[in-house]
Amino acid sequence: MTAAGELRAEFADTLEAYFEGRLSLSDYLGWEVLFTLEPNRTINPAVTMDAASLSLLGQEFLMDLRPLEEFEAEGRAVLAKIRTQPAAEAAGG
Repeated sequence: MTAAGELRAEFADTLEAYFEGRLSLSDYLGWEVLFTLEPNRTINPAVTMDAASLSLLGQEFLMDLRPLEEFEAEGRAVLAKIRTQPAAEAAGG
């Protein structure tokens, strides 16, 4: 697996852990800070952008600016996208 693929898999595993209740929102936010530091930030910019966008939604929830449902809906959409990408990449050759 490439470094970009490994980062994508780690991101998906982290989101799944959140949705399964094994990680809290605070755990996700802490993970995201470390995840998006160099060199990870430049390995897979699309994944980094998705992680950072979710982080912003999570931070806004903590500041009572957004409902948690917005973070979770976006998180589920990102997770679905991540989980379909490996199959699409393999099919593309």
